[in-house]
Amino acid sequence: MELEEILECGLRELWEECGLQLPQNQFSCVLLGLWESAYPPRLSWGFPKYHHLILYILVISQESQQQLQARIQMNPNEVNAFMWLGPDVATAVAATEDGTETPRRLLQNLPPTLR
Repeated sequence: MELEEILECGLRELWEECGLQLPQNQFSCVLLGLWESAYPPRLSWGFPKYHHLILYILVISQESQQQLQARIQMNPNEVNAFMWLGPDVATAVAATEDGTETPRRLLQNLPPTLR
């Protein structure tokens, strides 16, 4: 899967879940990481019943956070909460998930509401 396909999927999800559509050519993005999960995690426990791919994509918009926030209309069937993450926090989350960093070291620099 190419980054363009991933981005299109992410933008579609953003629209479906938050009612937020980003105008083309008014944002940039960086793929920070990918996390995959299957349950049950072993075939000896049976065939997978659930399979999830979590992509960490940093999207940098030309619009301010306040402008984007004013346009968000969360779909209650899809979303029960969301949080704005700055580049440092998003990178820390992705690094922790892929095991390249230890949570203890990263947590020292994160805002207390994320611990």
